[in-house]
Amino acid sequence: AAAEKVVGQPASVTEGSKQISSCDLSPDGEWLAVYAGGRQEDIMLLRTDGSELRQLTDDVHRDRMPRWSPDGKRIAFYSNRSGKYEVWLINPDGSGLEQLTYHPSGTVLYPVWSPDGARLVYSPGGGNPFIMEVAKPWKQQSLQELPPFSDAAQWFQPWSWSPDGRKLAGVVQGAAGAGLGVGIYDLETQKFGRLTDLGAGPVWL
Repeated sequence: AAAEKVVGQPASVTEGSKQISSCDLSPDGEWLAVYAGGRQEDIMLLRTDGSELRQLTDDVHRDRMPRWSPDGKRIAFYSNRSGKYEVWLINPDGSGLEQLTYHPSGTVLYPVWSPDGARLVYSPGGGNPFIMEVAKPWKQQSLQELPPFSDAAQWFQPWSWSPDGRKLAGVVQGAAGAGLGVGIYDLETQKFGRLTDLGAGPVWL
């Protein structure tokens, strides 16, 4: 990543019929956190060489988009296991399952950690994103709501927090969830910027 180039040939790390999605690399570079879709959606870990598979959830709930904390001690994901989609935390060994958000919207998606692990930004379905403090109980939160996007018919969905903690990269969403390209939100100036009219899932190097 430091050289921004690919070294060596690509090699498959999964096989079989599982539909693997939302891969997130652990801070030590040893594990991928993924969710396996299909008839059942669960959070799993696998080593980057494909040598070991560890299933963290195994139930009827829809567990999606795992994201490693910067210290590698916890994994955030969103799930409907409370009856609606909220952000949950789990340890890499499958212990410590904990509901993190209790947002009134009824739909909380796409958790993204801050570089220091102290905060997390999430997206209510079709609304402005919120930033929360991970260590505080929900009733003690003073949520920071991002302003509306410059076009009232569109909204910003954060996907990646810059390493210096100053900006969010994300996807600009339109009517019916249509992706309209990649955008940036500056946390200091509280301004949005458009980078492209296409693409999705931006990740900071």
